[in-house]
Amino acid sequence: MTQIYEQADACKIEKQPHPESIREFVTVAVRSARVRVQLLQCELDEIGVALKHKMVTPEIAVGWLHDLDALRFVNPDVWRETPAVSA
Repeated sequence: MTQIYEQADACKIEKQPHPESIREFVTVAVRSARVRVQLLQCELDEIGVALKHKMVTPEIAVGWLHDLDALRFVNPDVWRETPAVSA
């Protein structure tokens, strides 16, 4: 009985993903990334409007940006976690 299972395992052919299925997966991943970027853009607009109309303080806006992991888009050198070592 175990020989049957061993023969069946030996006969299995490693299946490679079909190129079309890979293409579909990447297409869906790119669409998903695009939507995430659009959401981030909307949140950045919200922060800007809130600051402009004095609805939040700059400190709260920075915290909001930190929560979104978006400080790097504002000015990466100013908000660096560890200070850059100058030569």
